[in-house]
Amino acid sequence: MELNLLLASLHQLSDINLALYSNHQQLLKRWGNPLEKKKVELLLGICAQHPISIIKFSDYTTCCIAKIADCYLVGWQLFYFERDFIWSQSEEAAGTISASKNKFFSLLEILFNNIDNRLIKPTDCYYRFIIENSIQTTEMLPHNSFSYETKFFQAIQAGDIPGLLNSLELFFSSGTSGQLSKTSTARSFKNTAIAAITIYTRAAIFGGVPQEIAFQLSDTFIQNLESEPKIDTSSDSIVKYGIEFAKLVTHYKYANFSPIVKRCMSYLDEHYQDKLDLPLIASTLGISVSYLTRLFKKEVDQTISQYLTTLRLKKAESLLLYSNDSLESIAEQVGFYDQSYFCRLFKKQYLQSPLKYRKAKQDIIF
Repeated sequence: MELNLLLASLHQLSDINLALYSNHQQLLKRWGNPLEKKKVELLLGICAQHPISIIKFSDYTTCCIAKIADCYLVGWQLFYFERDFIWSQSEEAAGTISASKNKFFSLLEILFNNIDNRLIKPTDCYYRFIIENSIQTTEMLPHNSFSYETKFFQAIQAGDIPGLLNSLELFFSSGTSGQLSKTSTARSFKNTAIAAITIYTRAAIFGGVPQEIAFQLSDTFIQNLESEPKIDTSSDSIVKYGIEFAKLVTHYKYANFSPIVKRCMSYLDEHYQDKLDLPLIASTLGISVSYLTRLFKKEVDQTISQYLTTLRLKKAESLLLYSNDSLESIAEQVGFYDQSYFCRLFKKQYLQSPLKYRKAKQDIIF
């Protein structure tokens, strides 16, 4: 189909405003209302690097720009009804593709199929959100996942260093921490680290660390960070701060217990995923079963079995809330090798089945 006729038909059917520009960026033909000149210039500049792009502006205007048939095609429309107008890279995975993005991709798909005899995919497009003002435009980067942030908060609160390392790895791979300084990479990193330390501090306080102790550690880390003329801008240093706060939680978690009970609790915290029995635990600690069980019950007011079950159920609760793992997988990860037994214990502790608990709590959190 001839390009002009196709564009006229698409304009009538979709209400999308369309325009063709020459290689010298001169307007050749327009269907519908004009687009602001500064937006057109910006779109044509983007197209020089990204031949197929879908752009959303902070004034709710969604645009597409594509190089097709030796011309630049520009399309635009206002989408006031899209309240959540900032796109994220995880939209497709979450099944929440915005109407505007879907509409413009469909338009481009029809054009390329009919004019260039080419099938395009969503991954062929460059997507960008732009905040406009009189000074600059800012690219909206996909930020780190809030759900993973909540997960490492929980890990520090529990003094769970392996869980912390795992959740931070997922967190850093889920996006970027944003641009927290326009003038300095080092300053941006320091701001990111300070934000992380603030989260760590609150998590440690929730985990039982005295408030002033947590704040003192926070102050020390931030002062050291600010005084360093040259800093490591990798995520490793942010991870190290988290580990120190998790260690502090563990210290205060065991503070009121005898050395033997501390060692026993620490062993259980590290090996709760394994098949454990009293002879194995006592042997590892180098004491008798009878002495260990009496001392533990006296100081903790729980049997070792009760403590281990509560610990495993807490770990399972975290996995239910902050992962999509199946019940069978969660049960095995926390040391229960009978799913039915795990479900019975969980319901007894939390008064709901694991799946009902997950749905109820995730609806609140997310």
